[in-house]
Amino acid sequence: MKYILQLLLLTGFCLHAQTKDAILAKVTAEYAAAKPLQFTTVYNLYKTTQAKNIEESYKGTFYKNAANDIYLKINTTEYLVNNKLGMQVNHDEKVILVAKSNTIPKDQYDINNILKTFNQGAFTDKKTYWEIELLPKQNSRQPYSKIVLHIGKDYFIKKQIFYYRTGINFSKDYSKEDIHMPKLEVVYGKASRGTIDASKFDTSSYFSATKKGIKLTAKYSNYELIDQR
Repeated sequence: MKYILQLLLLTGFCLHAQTKDAILAKVTAEYAAAKPLQFTTVYNLYKTTQAKNIEESYKGTFYKNAANDIYLKINTTEYLVNNKLGMQVNHDEKVILVAKSNTIPKDQYDINNILKTFNQGAFTDKKTYWEIELLPKQNSRQPYSKIVLHIGKDYFIKKQIFYYRTGINFSKDYSKEDIHMPKLEVVYGKASRGTIDASKFDTSSYFSATKKGIKLTAKYSNYELIDQR
């Protein structure tokens, strides 16, 4: 999990000049619409760009309601962002972080924000989806040499492929190194506009907030609380 959680979650992209404006407008509208949206994800990490065997794999879920509150889970880490606050729960380390909404990376789903650090590359119409290559801008600190996106003709993302440009040490022996330039594939399940239970965006099962501060519920009483509001 420590490798996969290094990724930058992206749902923004750039498109071929001939179709860019029309398609980008439709995709932006789909993700930004004041409607429920939910989908599953699978994160598959490969040691190298040519590797066939998966080094690590985790599942995720994404939920957004009509008010644009977001709940996201990647393996054992949960994120919740609404117009009042943001929350991150790391179940492995038993830590709950509560902060202002704008300090939790909700803007990772903002297409315009992503385009600030990436240029468009190759574009291919694969008949059932578009393949778009993103390349980091000059002097960018992005950890990827490129990102390849598969965009369905329904204007939802099907897959993201991240090519790292810095090596990661996969060795489980601290006295040795096993450094490779990995590839991360994020596969998206079919997007749904079905109704989402309001409890998915409710923080009361994790903590209660008053003027005096935050108190964790009994279920999470043994977790460390970090209040950064």
